[in-house]
Amino acid sequence: MKLKDHFKTHLTRADKAMLAALDVDIDTFIKLKLKRCNAKNREGTRCKMKALPGKTKCGLHGGLSTGPKTKEGKAKVTKNFPHMKNK
Repeated sequence: MKLKDHFKTHLTRADKAMLAALDVDIDTFIKLKLKRCNAKNREGTRCKMKALPGKTKCGLHGGLSTGPKTKEGKAKVTKNFPHMKNK
């Protein structure tokens, strides 16, 4: 049984009340309730963690820093980490 089908058959009282208050169809409600991280692993399946509020990724897949872009930022890195000068 898919998770979506499970939720359709096993809605709690709180879920039913929220569904009535939101005035949306059940599929939209389930999508809102089950918002998951959309990062993919090596096998191509999606991450199973919940996405951060207002985002599409979980805390683990939030995105890595791409490093400093401005001259000031690059100078700060060179000053604080002299061994990074040659990289």
